[in-house]
Amino acid sequence: IELGYKIWSSRLQKLDEELDAYADDSSVRNLVAESGTSLSGVLRGPWSLGALFEDYTGHASVPSPSHPHPLEGEAYFSGGYNIEVHGSRDGGSIDAIQIEFPRNLRVDNWDTQADLLTSLAEDILPQYLDHFYGFLF
Repeated sequence: IELGYKIWSSRLQKLDEELDAYADDSSVRNLVAESGTSLSGVLRGPWSLGALFEDYTGHASVPSPSHPHPLEGEAYFSGGYNIEVHGSRDGGSIDAIQIEFPRNLRVDNWDTQADLLTSLAEDILPQYLDHFYGFLF
């Protein structure tokens, strides 16, 4: 599972302190500023979407604590038009994250896809939104 924040693969490969300098280039700029959590913490910390996906589904996620960046030469989708235009990178308070499921989870296995989406709706997003935004479900 790839999580896109408009941060290039080469930047994800940097140490946390170096990565944190790119917060204003990310689609979660507002979240970093308002939560007091560093960019590296939002992207690959214990409450990151990647961490929650791995904890609840068992599927590897990039970025996450156990997979902080794509492997050298590995393709990574940092996010597309929607999060670029509608995320908080250029100001505003709407953050955006693109979730890309690999083909085998999107097309080839409908039961796994249904389980992933249920976990996303019932477990992952509620915990993420509560932790970072204080939204209680």
